[in-house]
Amino acid sequence: MKRSLVGVSASFLMTISLVTGCSPSYQPLTESQISAALQDFEVPSALVKLTNRSDAEFREAYSQIEGYTPRFPSVSSTCQAVGEFPRVAQYAQGGSSWKQYMPSELRGFDAIGGAHYGLSNAAGADDFATVGLDVAVLAFASTEEAEDLTSLVRDNLEACFDFPKTSMPVKGLDLNVLSFASTMIKSDLELDGGGFSFEVEEDTHLELSKIAGILDDSIVTDNKIIEVRQYGPNLVVLVATSSSKADAAFGVSAFTIAEQFPEIQEEVGLILRDASNG
Repeated sequence: MKRSLVGVSASFLMTISLVTGCSPSYQPLTESQISAALQDFEVPSALVKLTNRSDAEFREAYSQIEGYTPRFPSVSSTCQAVGEFPRVAQYAQGGSSWKQYMPSELRGFDAIGGAHYGLSNAAGADDFATVGLDVAVLAFASTEEAEDLTSLVRDNLEACFDFPKTSMPVKGLDLNVLSFASTMIKSDLELDGGGFSFEVEEDTHLELSKIAGILDDSIVTDNKIIEVRQYGPNLVVLVATSSSKADAAFGVSAFTIAEQFPEIQEEVGLILRDASNG
């Protein structure tokens, strides 16, 4: 059963109203400022089980990526960008050089940085599970340019979703054995205090039976909850992700992480304000 996104507390709304939008206390941050600011970030106490991924672990995790491959190539470039928006936060830890792995319509930022916190059990385990939180900060030359990107995603969410099962070729194989699907569960396009959020369910289909008939097809289902808030010319993108067995394995899921979004946004907003004024 799906759980509702938790509302924002009154105290948090007061904080957000003071520090977001066109507040003059926010200036465009450089990549080094973003990196330094995120080093001061600490996950809420409810999420202390999650471990912080190092830069070396990030590079190892994505070492096989050779370029950007759209997951839903049959849709418009705008819908492609909307459907793959979480990639921005996923690759943010790599810095601006990782723009090339994001949809072209989402590359308008001048600087980017991010951090990933997560847990997973052994690959290949029968009860394989994974859960994660991506925190990304995108800096633009102006508040208006930051607003352009938020509008691109927010204004096209309901028009673009859902994305049906789409087959993808796997390098070195003649068969389309990998496919993706994505369904929007809910959205809040006007969060109290500004910003927007949405929740999607993504299915990754690995059709092993096409390689060897003795193997069953497998489907990995992930829940993703995304929230975006604007701090002048800077955007903070939060993405909570979990596979279907994460809650049973770790006691943490995308839904429990999303309950902490207000606290995370409040902390990151204050850190960015200090970085802007430093």
